[in-house]
Amino acid sequence: MSFTQREIQQLKNTYHYNPITGVFTRTVESQGMRKTLGEDCGHYNGGGYVRISAFATTFLAHRLAFVFMNQPLPDMVDHINRNKQDNRWVNLRATTNSLNMINTPPRNATGVKGLYKVGNRWRVQQTRNNTMKLHLSTPCLGKALNKQKEIYVSL
Repeated sequence: MSFTQREIQQLKNTYHYNPITGVFTRTVESQGMRKTLGEDCGHYNGGGYVRISAFATTFLAHRLAFVFMNQPLPDMVDHINRNKQDNRWVNLRATTNSLNMINTPPRNATGVKGLYKVGNRWRVQQTRNNTMKLHLSTPCLGKALNKQKEIYVSL
């Protein structure tokens, strides 16, 4: 989704974004407001993200932050510290889906992203752009951990 210059100006006239705190506040009263002027605005959706209503629809606050900082609206925005409610400018970055998935917690039994135990061997693998690449298969956990660190630090 992109915004016209008129919509951007309307957003900036209605809301204020504080890049240090990551909080949006309403600067103009509207009919049916549940909160007072200057109070944090927005609500949490089922996924834990902050949503803000404008133009008869809702927008994710972390995406609106790019609009308020006069940046191009990226395809995807990543919360660097993984906290979906932390919309401080220093915590947001434009990214791709592939890179965004790297900044997710591991979902395996080892608790280390990209490290798997298969039988009596340790595997270090990485999935990028829907392609899995096996980097190492070894019986030595130390070697596997070193390879995993090497791969993920370089990303």
